[in-house]
Amino acid sequence: MISSHSPRFRLDDELLSEYAFAVMMGIDPADLGFPGDQHRVAAAADAVLADSPGVLPDGGLAALTGEFSDVAERFRALAEVPRATRIARMCEAVPASAGNYEPDHMTRLFSAFRQSVFAITRYNAEPYAGDITFLRHDGAYPFPGSKAAVTEYWDELTLGNLEIVDIGGDHFSCLSVEHAPAILKILGELTGGAVIR
Repeated sequence: MISSHSPRFRLDDELLSEYAFAVMMGIDPADLGFPGDQHRVAAAADAVLADSPGVLPDGGLAALTGEFSDVAERFRALAEVPRATRIARMCEAVPASAGNYEPDHMTRLFSAFRQSVFAITRYNAEPYAGDITFLRHDGAYPFPGSKAAVTEYWDELTLGNLEIVDIGGDHFSCLSVEHAPAILKILGELTGGAVIR
């Protein structure tokens, strides 16, 4: 498995879905008005989950107070911006290397992403009766979660031996051109060269 898991909660927060989508598209979330620190957003999501186990409700991050009031303020401000405007901002902020996107196309991509998130946050995997090698990314976890939560997920599902190999990048970049040679080398070692034949 490479940088994969199914969160143990339902993600209903639309803006948090937009946040994760922006990161996946290579957009700096701060360019859209989100908090710039991905670890802080993940910690804020964990705080919401502590009060609402199993569900990240719509508007959950915007409702935070206290320690995460700065995160909540950013999410509340974005909630006041019409979605069409937020999508247009994404089109402007997407890196040139990713291509040009029109609002209609970006909206369709976000809808597909949102549906995927809907599905994965509602999927309950069965335990696997075998060994698993998990290539765990070492970058930020922009989708709510943490390195510990992802590791715990695979530890609970794996009935055989779980081997963890840390790899570079985050969830969205660990298989990029930058990190692919290292991944290929690891896969070659794990399979005795079968991957590169």
